[in-house]
Amino acid sequence: MKMTTVTQIKTQAEAEALKPGDSIAMVCRMSKIVNMHPVGTDKSHVKMMTVGDTHTCSACSGKVTVKGTGKGEGKHQQVKHVCGKCGDDAMFVVATKAAAHEKHSQHK
Repeated sequence: MKMTTVTQIKTQAEAEALKPGDSIAMVCRMSKIVNMHPVGTDKSHVKMMTVGDTHTCSACSGKVTVKGTGKGEGKHQQVKHVCGKCGDDAMFVVATKAAAHEKHSQHK
């Protein structure tokens, strides 16, 4: 079985470091859902980790706001995703690198 390792990311800087071909995902513990987003050249995935950005949870339709935790500064500040329906600690973000996926694919 081929498995891909995902790693939690907590800052905008970590999201900006991802390259086209990598993937980023929002995980909701409450809704038990994972929303994958491929990383492209447009850098739209960075919004998911930008303080003040908002989006709608695809599972519960709650408004999700990206808030700074006060740990770190600027793009290196850790963020949390607060859902209007699921609460403060329901969501987190993970990422996988394309190169890591290719390495796992070579192991048979």
